[in-house]
Amino acid sequence: MSKTHIVSKKFVSIAMTAILSFGFLPAFGLPTASAATVETVYAAAYMGATTAAETTLPAEVEVDGLSTPVTWNIGDDTFAVPYDTATVTGMAGGTSVSANVEIVPPSANPLVYFVDSGRGGDSLGMPATSSPVFEAVKELSDSTLLNEAPDQRYVSGSTDWGF
Repeated sequence: MSKTHIVSKKFVSIAMTAILSFGFLPAFGLPTASAATVETVYAAAYMGATTAAETTLPAEVEVDGLSTPVTWNIGDDTFAVPYDTATVTGMAGGTSVSANVEIVPPSANPLVYFVDSGRGGDSLGMPATSSPVFEAVKELSDSTLLNEAPDQRYVSGSTDWGF
C-alpha cells in the first residue's frame, strides 16, 4: 500500500470518529422540543354508545397541569364490540389526547360482575392494586355491579367469588 493511501484512510477514520462523536453531543443554541404532558385516561362505555354522555370519558383532562376541555372523536362503531378496549382520541387545547375505554354490554342488559383479574393480590402474598378500568366500569354501571373490588381472594364461607 502506498503512503498516500494509508494517510487518506487514517484521515477518513479520524473524520468519521469525530462526526459520530459530535452526533452524541447536545445541539447548543438550538431550540429544544418538549411534549405536553397529559394524564392517562381510563374510561368505560356502553356497547353502541355514540356520544361521550354514554361513557365515563371526562369533559376535561389535565394538560401540563391545567384542566383543559376535551372534544372526543367517537364514531358510530367505536364501541361496537363488548368486553373489548377501544382507544379513543380527542383534542384538548390543541393537544392530542387518548383514552383507553372498556366496552361493556348496553345498559338494557346491566353488568352484574366486572373482574379485573390479578388486581386482588395473589396467592404468594402480593398486595392488591388499584384498577382504573374497574373504577370506570363501576362509575358507568352505577349500582348494578355486585362486586366492590376488581378482584379478591376466595375465602370459603366469607366471599362469594374470587381467586
